[in-house]
Amino acid sequence: MATHDEPTVTPQVNKISIRVPPFWPEQPAVWFKQLEAQFQLNGITADSTKFYHTISQLENKYAVEVHDVICNPPERERYETIKQELIHRVSTSQTRKIHQLLEKEEIGDRTPSQFLRHIKTLAGDTVSEEFLRTLWSSRLPATTQAIVSPPPQVAAVANQTPDPMQQRLEKMEFQIAELTNLLRRQQVAGTSKRRSRSRSRNRSRSPATKGYCWYHLTFGARSTKCKEPCTYTSGNEASRN
Repeated sequence: MATHDEPTVTPQVNKISIRVPPFWPEQPAVWFKQLEAQFQLNGITADSTKFYHTISQLENKYAVEVHDVICNPPERERYETIKQELIHRVSTSQTRKIHQLLEKEEIGDRTPSQFLRHIKTLAGDTVSEEFLRTLWSSRLPATTQAIVSPPPQVAAVANQTPDPMQQRLEKMEFQIAELTNLLRRQQVAGTSKRRSRSRSRNRSRSPATKGYCWYHLTFGARSTKCKEPCTYTSGNEASRN
């Protein structure tokens, strides 16, 4: 009896050329959306065609990330497998790189809230909020690291937390102002006392010296002059004549 060899079944591949942008490692999920848009526009539905188009668009450094899938693809859902694995592995690699980048960042002359916005911009959507919070708080001055509110609120509060050096300067300025006021009050008090003593002396001699001219009021018996009217009665008769 003659036997017939059964035909070998091979995956269907549509020979269609498509235009795909270079692989985008920072946003692999978005890149796959662009790739699938090309599949849709060109009517590509075969799983193997999608799989091989994907492989053909990968640079070596990204193909290495999924070398096991490329070398030993599954029997079914090849495209979906390489898609999910590439997104996961490249994203993990990117996250690791971003972690390393962020760990070198310092607050510098930024305010706490400015620094928080800065590291969030660098991290994008690939880093967890918990990691950002830990990194951010570790870069703050020691006086604000103990705050445990959610980061946006903490940043706003930290902006209002005085710097230790600024506090010392403000304290010194306050002390200088207090000393200045104290000296001013002492000067005023000294002037008032001198005026009070002068008025006291004038009051103590006013009954006896009432009516004296300036010369006798100032020099008393030693005066050699007199100006009328004057009530001084002793030692100045000659000067009056």
